[in-house]
Amino acid sequence: MIHSHISLKQCIQLLQQVELFRHVPGNVIDALARKMILASYPADSTIIKKGDAGNSMFVILEGKVKIHEGEHMLAEMAARQFFGELSILDSEPRSMSVTALESTTLGVIHQADVYQVLKDHPDAVRDIISVLSHRLRNQNQTIVAQLKERGAELEKLVNEKTKDLSDKNRELSALLLELRRTQEQLITQEKLATLGHLTAGIAHEIQNPLNFITNFSSLSIELIEE
Repeated sequence: MIHSHISLKQCIQLLQQVELFRHVPGNVIDALARKMILASYPADSTIIKKGDAGNSMFVILEGKVKIHEGEHMLAEMAARQFFGELSILDSEPRSMSVTALESTTLGVIHQADVYQVLKDHPDAVRDIISVLSHRLRNQNQTIVAQLKERGAELEKLVNEKTKDLSDKNRELSALLLELRRTQEQLITQEKLATLGHLTAGIAHEIQNPLNFITNFSSLSIELIEE
């Protein structure tokens, strides 16, 4: 979608403030601004999807975007910053996704147009390549730092999960030991109850003859006395 409210003069002024073109002669910036296509994206819309064909770079004229790998955000960019610059050097698929964080206006510069402008103004190549090299080094350092930070987070998470598992294992071992003790107590109580019933039965069986003998003895004594 073409944005009519941004004039060619404004585009030139914005490009002059972009790091990539800060040391580029004015006539080169003017030529790039004339080649640039303006496009707008509402908030939360996808600008680049990982794997898309890479054939252009983008300059943020208004708004804000995020560079991300799935849910993991790598960078947040605002007006006068640029992304997708590797497409100037090659046509490899996009390695990251880009999503608008708010209503955003971008200047889209196609690879072929960049080549044409640089062909007409070869003196600008050195400055642009220098900025790109510096940008790539910084990006590599940032990615390495983020990977290290992510690795430390994952290691901490693993240690916490391992500790949780160890604690749960100890709790389960204690519960299992308590269960075994309870089972042993129940078995002992069952044995004692069975023994009690058996003893009561034997006592009952013994008590009947004893009562008979006692009664017979008392009767015999009475008979003898008579």
